[in-house]
Amino acid sequence: MDKFVKISIIVAALMAGFGVFYHYVIHLPAIEREKRDAEEQEKADAALAEAARKSQYESCKGRAAQMYNAIGLEPARASQSQRRPTSKTA
Repeated sequence: MDKFVKISIIVAALMAGFGVFYHYVIHLPAIEREKRDAEEQEKADAALAEAARKSQYESCKGRAAQMYNAIGLEPARASQSQRRPTSKTA
């Protein structure tokens, strides 16, 4: 009976050790890797959205310039001397 108890305690200690090993060496690094991959994907998506926004903006500016040129107008450039003074009434 004494030998059986010793073997049982050794097996239980090995199983507990394997559980701790698995948790810290296999499970946690996988979770950290998933978090890092998700952050990288998020950054890539944000960069792609920003590039699309800039592309749409440039396209819009080009179409606006074409419309101005098609009807013979120059794009409005308001300077301080061309603006009408506004009167403030109290």
